[in-house]
Amino acid sequence: VFSTLRLRHSFAAVEADAIDRHTGCTSNFLGEITHEFDAVAPRDAELDRGNAIDAQAARRRQRRSERRHGNLAHLEQLLAPGFVSAAGLARLPRILIYVRASGARIERMLENSGRDRTAQVELDQALKLFADAGGTIPLAASAPPHIVRARWMLEELRVSLFAQALGTAEPISVQRLRKVLAG
Repeated sequence: VFSTLRLRHSFAAVEADAIDRHTGCTSNFLGEITHEFDAVAPRDAELDRGNAIDAQAARRRQRRSERRHGNLAHLEQLLAPGFVSAAGLARLPRILIYVRASGARIERMLENSGRDRTAQVELDQALKLFADAGGTIPLAASAPPHIVRARWMLEELRVSLFAQALGTAEPISVQRLRKVLAG
């Protein structure tokens, strides 16, 4: 009985310490995410400025708007309620990179819409491979390990395509993703 009580007490102490440490970590992380997300908004608004002078300019603006809305939808998926638990504490630093990459993508759209469009084609190919393999975002709780790995590889691919300066956690390409999805 004594060892059981001592074990319970030890567990309670470890549990309390973990909650204290992770609550602070999570709170700090959420503050950084909020800061990054707030930094994206003013640059995003710049994409709405300007009037289309001709039909070609109107089409370019429409395509850019669609990519912008896709970028914002991606952020909403990435930061959906429960994202901290879904991603896990070990992945939180990368989540911050993914949010920063989204902001960098908006900068890139402002600088060179054509290059962004080319990268979007590659991302669309990767997203289709993921969906064809049964992957969904958010991930299903029962997702097999290779789908979970591929889901996070998609985020690294976004960094590689739209914000290379931030660096990826691992070498990434559509080919590597395809291999992982093949099981």
